Amino acid sequence: MKVTNAPKKLFNVPILLLITVVLLFLLFVLFPWKAAHYLNSQDTNLLKEQFSSRLKTEYHQMLNSSKNTPDDVLTFAESLRDHGLWKNAITLLNKKIDTSQINKQQQQKYALILLYSNVDAYHSSGNNDNQTSQIHKVRKQLLDLEKYKQFSTSELQTLAELSSDFSLLPLASRFYYRLAEKSMNYRSEWFSEAGRAFNQVENYSDAAKAFKLASDSSKKETIYNEFTHDWLIALIKSDQLDQVKAYLNNIEQQMPNSLKVIEALANICIQAGLPEKASHFFAYLAKNDSTDQQRWYEKASYWASKAEDYKNATNYLSNASKITSKDNDKWFITQRQIDIYVKAEMPERALELILPLVNDNPKNLKLINEGVNISLKNNNLKIASKLNKMYLEQEPNALNALNRQADIELSNKQYKQAVNYLKRVIRIKPDSLKPRERWADIEEQEGNHEIAKDLWQWIYKYSNNKKHLQKVISIAQANINGSGLEILQQIAREDELPKQAAYDVFFHLIKKNRKKLAEQFLQKYLTTHKPDKSLLKTLAKWYSGEKRYTKSLKTWNRIEKNYGVTRATSLNKFELFWLLKKKRKAYKLWVKNKSFWNKKANRRQLAIMAEVAWKYKHNRQALSYYKRLIKKKYRRSLRERTFQYMRIALLQKKLGQTKSALNTFRNGFIKTSSPELLINGLQLSFDRHDKHSFKTLTALTKKRRSRVKSRARYWILQAAQAQRNKSYKTALRYYKRALLLKPKSHEAHAGIRAIKKITTKHRKRKKVAMNKAKRKYNPKEINSVINSFNKNSQLVSCNMSVDSKHKKAHHNEIDLVIKQFNRHATTKKNLPNSSSNVCHAFISIQVLSRSV
Repeated sequence: MKVTNAPKKLFNVPILLLITVVLLFLLFVLFPWKAAHYLNSQDTNLLKEQFSSRLKTEYHQMLNSSKNTPDDVLTFAESLRDHGLWKNAITLLNKKIDTSQINKQQQQKYALILLYSNVDAYHSSGNNDNQTSQIHKVRKQLLDLEKYKQFSTSELQTLAELSSDFSLLPLASRFYYRLAEKSMNYRSEWFSEAGRAFNQVENYSDAAKAFKLASDSSKKETIYNEFTHDWLIALIKSDQLDQVKAYLNNIEQQMPNSLKVIEALANICIQAGLPEKASHFFAYLAKNDSTDQQRWYEKASYWASKAEDYKNATNYLSNASKITSKDNDKWFITQRQIDIYVKAEMPERALELILPLVNDNPKNLKLINEGVNISLKNNNLKIASKLNKMYLEQEPNALNALNRQADIELSNKQYKQAVNYLKRVIRIKPDSLKPRERWADIEEQEGNHEIAKDLWQWIYKYSNNKKHLQKVISIAQANINGSGLEILQQIAREDELPKQAAYDVFFHLIKKNRKKLAEQFLQKYLTTHKPDKSLLKTLAKWYSGEKRYTKSLKTWNRIEKNYGVTRATSLNKFELFWLLKKKRKAYKLWVKNKSFWNKKANRRQLAIMAEVAWKYKHNRQALSYYKRLIKKKYRRSLRERTFQYMRIALLQKKLGQTKSALNTFRNGFIKTSSPELLINGLQLSFDRHDKHSFKTLTALTKKRRSRVKSRARYWILQAAQAQRNKSYKTALRYYKRALLLKPKSHEAHAGIRAIKKITTKHRKRKKVAMNKAKRKYNPKEINSVINSFNKNSQLVSCNMSVDSKHKKAHHNEIDLVIKQFNRHATTKKNLPNSSSNVCHAFISIQVLSRSV
């Protein structure tokens, strides 16, 4: 075998080729085609950003990765925001977090990161519109975060501060409350911050509660601490003054040691509108703070005077005056005391203080002026006059002092002196009207109407003021019997007078029997000036009173033309139509307005309305009118009252109210003693066959017999009633009495004839009955029956005025006769031939007897 020493090759060509192929295959398989494709598809700038920092690379990797958990995303988003990449944080959260798929704690963290990112976005935005949208986002997220409970102290503090910064102050106060509950060490501070937040939104009631909690939880165990002041101020602003008073009352029992605290409490009293308590605190300061005692006493006095505690106010000032040694301070304090005495309505004390000052300073006009005013308030006119004259000696042309001296002289009833001072004012200021007005008032008060009139006329001419014209008119009215009438007439030609003045002129002329002049004055006045409704009414009513109805009607038409038709004008026209005999027009107006006139019509108009209703047969309406007229209280003639009662009764009769009519006749006769009412009442009761009413009305005449005995009609009615009652003798007597009063009375003659006819028929029946009895019956028994018959038959023509005992006896006898006839008629032994004649006789006797 042939051995060679040539080197052996590790890789030959086939192996190298195989290795190359395997490497290429592995490279192809393991190459990141997706990443390469992604890089090829990205923009160059974006690729630069991705690889500019590690955080951004991780950010883009996380965006493209689907394997990250929510906690990883939230942690990385928080890291991005911490490094200022808030935009990337927001984008990452929006793209990688689904809030519905995470738990509550993750949701809280997500909301916090989003909130902080949006706050950063707000601070970095420069555009106003963008800022506004960011504010809305932050506010919304803050409100959403309130529902989460698992916040740390720092997170709660941040949320509270952000809520306050973004004007969500109520939300901020709620976060501060949660902070106070969580952090016990700083509880007072957090409650205080909540109170300040409430204060900013002017929710002072809740602010007071927060400050109260802050004060109570404060570690300083004093009755007044740094939070108490804020609590009291909040209570004042929320009008919870009762709590403030209660606190101040409590603190007054145990005053704090700090004078600054007491001063602060005094200022709180001032803010709460409690000047009395402020005065007490300042007085306490004055007693305990010797360095500034005078100032505290002055403050105490000022607030005591505001509380109207003038006694303490003056005492405090007295103490302040004793302390000070400066003359200026004493002067000022004395002035304050004077003012307080004036406010306290104690001018005598003020005068005691000011007079020495005036005596020491006679040239001080301000002091003298004050002394005059205080003297006047004290009603000490003597001192006031003395001081005022001192003032005038130095300032003789001082208008205020001159006017004041005039007032003093007027109060002393020194009218001439007062006028002299007013004349001095006029000489100094001739254009001034006020002193002339006062002068005119004095002259008017003194009864110098002519001077007063001239002064007021001059003033009016100068001022052309209606107020001054009124004064001229009032003086003229007071002197209307003299020159005032002419002045008023002269003014009326140019200017309108007050209504009362126009009335005064009109009625004064009428009173002086110058009616034509009065009418001309008022007509011309109404023509010259604007028509006045009340004056036109007065003229129309005056025409009616003068019975010039046509003129009155024209005036009412003028009123309606100028001021429109009213129910009052229609009512007055209705009255005039009736008086002018235009009854149809009156009736039409009444039909149209009757329901409206019921309350407005006076007695006269109501009477006319009743007449219209009577005439046109509106019976019910007429009855109501007449009843109202009867009830009205006024001086009526007897004839008018009788007429009204008669109309009421007749209307009631027409309406079928017969009983009411009879009562009206009876009441009318009682009140008026009118025979017509009685006679008509008797006639109505007679026609109705009402014996009771007839008897009642007749009984009324016993005391008023003289009123009716001369009336034939009364006796005829009484006779007719007696005739109806078969009292023929009484009826005959009454008929004869009626004939004496009225000899040609047909009714009386007819009544007498009727009675005679009845008595004749009775006699004939008696005779027939006797003849039949004689023929048929036993003579002895017949005689007894006839005697009884004759005895009882006399009752027919007897007077019915016999008493009841006689009537009863007669009836008993009649019954006896009837029994006898019955016995004879039924006994065949004594009456063998009883027949219809016997029955006829028996019936005749019975009828005659019963007629009695």
